[in-house]
Amino acid sequence: MVCVQSESRFALSSYSPGVKTKKSSTPGVTIIEFTENIPQGYSGPDIERRPVPLTMQEGKSTHFKVAVRGNPEPTVVWNFKAEDLSNSGKYSVYFNKTMNEHVLQIKKLTTDDAGSYNCIVLNEYGEAKCKVNLNIIEEKIKMNLLNPFPHDKSCSVPSPGKKEEKYRSENVWDILMHADKKDYEKICMEHGLTDFRGMLTKLTQMKKEREEKQAMYVKEISNLKHVAMKPDGSASFGFDMELKSPLLNIYVYKDGKLIKLSMDEDQKHQLKRAGKKYTFCIKNLQLDDVGMYKVNVEDVEIFVTEVDINLIPVEFKQRMKDVKCKENSDAIFECTISLPLPAEWSYKKLTLENSDKYKMRVSVDGLTHKLIIKDAHPVDKGVYTMSAGAGCCGAYLTVEKNQVAASPASKGLQINSKRSRWDFSDKHLMTKDHLKKKSGNSSEDDSSNLGGGGLLSSSADRLDDTAKNGQGGDKSGKDSSNSLDSVGKGGIAGIDGMNKDGMDKMGGLGTDDKGALNGMGKDGDSRLDGMEKDGKGSLDGVGKDGTDGLGGMGIDGKGILDGMENGGDRMHGSGINNQEGLDGNGKAGQNGLDISGQVELQNSSADGLTGYSDSTGAGTDGNSQFGLNDIDALSMPEDPALSLDNQKGLLGEDQTSNQNESASNQGVSTSDAYQKHKSGSSRRRKGKLSERDINELTEEQDLKNKEPARRFKSGLLDVHARKGEAAELCCVTTNQNAQGTWFKDDTQITSGDRIIAAQEGAVQKLTIQNVQEEDSGTYRFEADGGKTEASLFIEDPPEFDQDVLNQLGNKITLVKAGDTAIVKVPFSGKSPMKVSWYKDGEELFEDNRISIDNSKNVTQLSISNCNRKDSGNMTIKLKNECGMASTDMSLLVTDKPQAPQGPVEVLENSESCISFKWKAPKDDGGQPIEHYEIDRQQVGRKTWTKVGEVDKSTTTFSFDKVEPGKKYKFKVLAVNSEGISEGLVSDIITASRKAVPGPPENPNILNANSNSITISWTPPRNTGDSKIIGYIIEKRKKGSNTWSAVTDIPITGNEWTVTDVVEGLEYEFRVIAVNFSGPGEPSSETEAVFAREAMKLPGTVRDFRVTDTTYSTISLAWNPPIYQDNNVPKGYIVEMKTSGSTTWTPCNTADVGLTSYTLKGLTKMGMYYLRVRAFNDGGMGEPIELDNYILAMPPPVGPKFIMDGSVKGFMVVKEGNSIRVRMPFEASPPPQVVWLKGGFPLSEQATVTSTNDDTQLIIPVSQRSDSGIYSVTLKNLHGQESFCFEIRVTDVPKPPGPVTLDENVPYTVTVSWEPSKDEPLDDHLCYVVMKRDSSRLNWHTVGDNIYNNKFTDINIVPGRNYYFRVLAKNDMGYSESSDTREPWCISKQREPFTLKLPNYKAQNNMSAPEFIVKLKTHFTPSGCDINMTCAVKGCPRPEVTWFKDNITITDTANYWSTNVCGVCSLYIFGASSKENGEYTAIAENSVGRAMTSTRLVVRGN
Repeated sequence: MVCVQSESRFALSSYSPGVKTKKSSTPGVTIIEFTENIPQGYSGPDIERRPVPLTMQEGKSTHFKVAVRGNPEPTVVWNFKAEDLSNSGKYSVYFNKTMNEHVLQIKKLTTDDAGSYNCIVLNEYGEAKCKVNLNIIEEKIKMNLLNPFPHDKSCSVPSPGKKEEKYRSENVWDILMHADKKDYEKICMEHGLTDFRGMLTKLTQMKKEREEKQAMYVKEISNLKHVAMKPDGSASFGFDMELKSPLLNIYVYKDGKLIKLSMDEDQKHQLKRAGKKYTFCIKNLQLDDVGMYKVNVEDVEIFVTEVDINLIPVEFKQRMKDVKCKENSDAIFECTISLPLPAEWSYKKLTLENSDKYKMRVSVDGLTHKLIIKDAHPVDKGVYTMSAGAGCCGAYLTVEKNQVAASPASKGLQINSKRSRWDFSDKHLMTKDHLKKKSGNSSEDDSSNLGGGGLLSSSADRLDDTAKNGQGGDKSGKDSSNSLDSVGKGGIAGIDGMNKDGMDKMGGLGTDDKGALNGMGKDGDSRLDGMEKDGKGSLDGVGKDGTDGLGGMGIDGKGILDGMENGGDRMHGSGINNQEGLDGNGKAGQNGLDISGQVELQNSSADGLTGYSDSTGAGTDGNSQFGLNDIDALSMPEDPALSLDNQKGLLGEDQTSNQNESASNQGVSTSDAYQKHKSGSSRRRKGKLSERDINELTEEQDLKNKEPARRFKSGLLDVHARKGEAAELCCVTTNQNAQGTWFKDDTQITSGDRIIAAQEGAVQKLTIQNVQEEDSGTYRFEADGGKTEASLFIEDPPEFDQDVLNQLGNKITLVKAGDTAIVKVPFSGKSPMKVSWYKDGEELFEDNRISIDNSKNVTQLSISNCNRKDSGNMTIKLKNECGMASTDMSLLVTDKPQAPQGPVEVLENSESCISFKWKAPKDDGGQPIEHYEIDRQQVGRKTWTKVGEVDKSTTTFSFDKVEPGKKYKFKVLAVNSEGISEGLVSDIITASRKAVPGPPENPNILNANSNSITISWTPPRNTGDSKIIGYIIEKRKKGSNTWSAVTDIPITGNEWTVTDVVEGLEYEFRVIAVNFSGPGEPSSETEAVFAREAMKLPGTVRDFRVTDTTYSTISLAWNPPIYQDNNVPKGYIVEMKTSGSTTWTPCNTADVGLTSYTLKGLTKMGMYYLRVRAFNDGGMGEPIELDNYILAMPPPVGPKFIMDGSVKGFMVVKEGNSIRVRMPFEASPPPQVVWLKGGFPLSEQATVTSTNDDTQLIIPVSQRSDSGIYSVTLKNLHGQESFCFEIRVTDVPKPPGPVTLDENVPYTVTVSWEPSKDEPLDDHLCYVVMKRDSSRLNWHTVGDNIYNNKFTDINIVPGRNYYFRVLAKNDMGYSESSDTREPWCISKQREPFTLKLPNYKAQNNMSAPEFIVKLKTHFTPSGCDINMTCAVKGCPRPEVTWFKDNITITDTANYWSTNVCGVCSLYIFGASSKENGEYTAIAENSVGRAMTSTRLVVRGN
């Protein structure tokens, strides 16, 4: 951006004498007056309302507004960093007539725009200026609240679990400044601050600076409270603050924009004040209210807080519903919320992310959210929760097993080999080499394989034919670690170290071990849990009563390796006929843990997987992606057990089996398995298998044994192809003769011109020629009952046309200055396409000159009114989801050249020639310089004459047509094909001439009389090229321009008497030296002198005196001296010296012609000595001095109050209002002012300010205790005076209490009442009693100024009804009335009469229950007490019963319910997440039934 400095009057680096600086009534504004004498009706400029400091987001636009006054109308100028902003395209300056404001608009803010802006208002009498700060928040990755997700309906929701890196901006410091110390670490982690020590140092300095600024306006600030939600949906924050002045303004900003505050509770933003407490409320919190809130007093920051998006109340328009699905199918949860907020899905308190297992979708409007659980299994069942804003809801997933017919021929329970999540034909299948690599890189924390750690036991163990330190499996030793490894006390990873106190998740099962399958000891918890007698868990309770998981494998254990419901993830292994065990590769088992035959376990003393000692363990790595969740089932058949001699165990043929091959082939790593481990789910079964379960699993295994274990050697892989190219999908089947079918998005594919399906033996290929966007999707191949699928992705990256690239790269685009440059570039690629233009590496944005128009396949850049600075290298960048492309072009703007560079340097200056040189222009205008043109001007003339040209390579010129002694200027102009540049003008060059002498020095008048005048001089220092031969003396009359020579020939010597003078005339003289070359330059003229006789000195001034004094001036007066003949005084000179100085200093620079003078600019109370003397042409007269020093102070005056109409002796002030008492006075010197209340010093709330003319008492907020007698005393050296007055602080009195009437005396009534609550506080309070006859409407007073609480009224007429009312009264006014409830009447004696009452039918008041106040939704932190309240009516009284999730609630230690007169309350003490759910109150009576429900959400642990 280029800013041109404009020529304006405000660019003054210093001020001339007479300029005066003063402060404006507006804080922060400085006024400079150029003159003291401003005509009546005119005024200097001033700023009525200064601009407000702003904090804005980068990339946005902003405005500064200012209101000014002055006559004539002032001009407003803005500048920034010493540059005028009125001529720049980035800034717009204009006047808003409607608001009477001058506005500066700043477009597309960048970080370079941050800083201090100057606003200068000026007219011919002065200028006013102020500064305003602009803070810029850097661009960051920010969530789009209105549409937080892409418009693609199939897009995935970004995982809330992965927090994006936040920017470091000024906002983090604002948050830290007002946060508690305990929250520092959390805030720094959220915003990426890692230098904690540096942060604390900077924060301490910032707090110190903030406190210094706050001290200007604030006495104290405390009790800071950040944003908190209220049950009614509003939010509030506040603090306690005491201001130094009640006139200070309080501003609240949201993200840098000023918020309009109101005291009305119905408004959106409300500011409440109660004494020192300030509370800011935001009603009906919405998305637009999210942001940073800042409270300022004037321009000083006081408090900063933030409204977070998690505080926004959300209503679930459609809540999640429980889902039931079949195993291996997809489960979908869906809900709709009221606001477009980002949602977070969780399962078992863990956040879910987008993966192959979980897919999250959101509608275009951001309201409907879906969670898709792929290929659901029984282990996926449970509660799934979605959270958005301040709300959340959940639902339960139930997964039903697939039913398989039982085979009666099956006797033993066999492994279920039905296809699971890890189908070996799936694209997730991993090769052996890959598994080796993964196994080799595995670690304690991130192992991804199912290792083959040996299942060690005691010598009686029947599972793996290994001793206590046996070698079966991977490497099972005390300290070994690998996949299924570290079977020892200190083992790490795998199912290791199964000790007594093993901890959590199959992890090191020693005393302190942690990890995956845990604690297989006596007290082990969770997963592969306590394999002792009573153990429970996943690989559970290897004891008599063990249940769940690898259940009950103790002495009487008949459980199985459970939790493998319906064919969970293969742990196939060889039975009697296979030799590989759990980790061996049988004949049909590959890359897995396949067991094709029946697995029979001996029911001996070791029983199953028992016999674990402190040094033994077995299992898989806790962090494996294929752990115990993947074991389908291990049976406990009735067949004879496998012995060590004939079955080879579960882990190999013998201890010398090929362990390396075993270890490399036992892991299957998938992302789904990792997701299940991360979510903490395990595929477990509760309790022992029933006979029905055994039959189902047996038949499943029989069916499976008839099918090949694997259909595919390698599955399909995802393919990425460019649009227009060919794509090929390929898989390899196990059966070379397999015939299969291809599908795209569940639609069968038939071969055609573009799509060719081919088979080459076991290789199945699908080739698609010239792929297009519609070819993308999911492709599946099915053969022999198996299937494999993959996705085809079509990429269409951005691309430029090659002809356009060649044209842009080989040709420079030329544009003339002032014209419009238009560049149009076509392109191709997939939409949406982001197009960006760059110039010399900096991105271009649209403004008043630059326009960028992007259509589907064309981008166009238009730059109007081009200038040279628009030249440069242009880059066009294209970007879409498939890639990016860029190309460069050159833009050249041509113009006439700039002026040649100076200064002009003179090479030769003689009587006949002037030669000079210059430098070429800095910018040739984009076209080469053709030649230079030289013009000449003779000083004193206005015309320029062309004197020559030189070619472009020559930058010197010689001019030989000069006259000696003449003065010249030369101008050089550069010329190219676009025109002629501005001229470079030289300084004045004087042509040389012959060497004549210089001017004589110091001509002086020696003597003057009426006949002659004698002068003298000093010879010149420069005598030229020869010696001085004489001098010429010239004279002239004062005021004339004509000089005449005194002599005809030069004279010698340095003194001469001129006799050719006329008496009484005034003359001036000068001298010219002459050598052989001629006369030289004349000297300066002498002082003017009269041709007359010498004058006498003036006499002494008379009656020198002081007429007036102030703190900065002393006024003097005198009488002229007595004169005779020609000693008349011409003027006077006033001199002074300060105390301690011996030098007299003239006070007046100009002659004083009057006989008075005022000294100004003196020091207050300074001591000065003064004198005055007269002078004339004869010289200075004798001075006269004052007898004593003079003090710069007004004349002594004793203190005296000025009793005008504003001073009162008694004042009544309403409580809470401010008290302001001003007492004007006069006194010199300024008096000492003492304020007292009742003879004691004032309270701390009172503020006293005093000047030389008045003193003022201010109490910002009055209280009743401020009532009393106040006195103010003035005292100085010349006297003392006091004044007393009374202030009574009160309020409109509160009404009296209830009124009672009594007839103590016949035909009178005594009115009694309870005293007003203000009676003890106000001794001026009295009462007024009023009466009204029932026949009249007007009240009239019957008693006034009553100081007790009784009054007797005697004017009572029998038979009439009277009403009475009592009012309290004080100095402030009347209170509300207290009226009698019943009229007073003295009855007349009448005959008795009887009244016959009618008979009424009894009314039926029976009614059904109805809730007149229903339950409300509750959101509360964990640990708080909760009170749910509702109100019910009905007759007879209904009975109310409370339910939680349809279960009756009884009074316990956590719950307590009450029903008081229909108000029903349920108290929940110390609520936790267990109390989350739906609560219902049901009211019943004999007539009917009513119900109301609500939901309780407890946040936190």
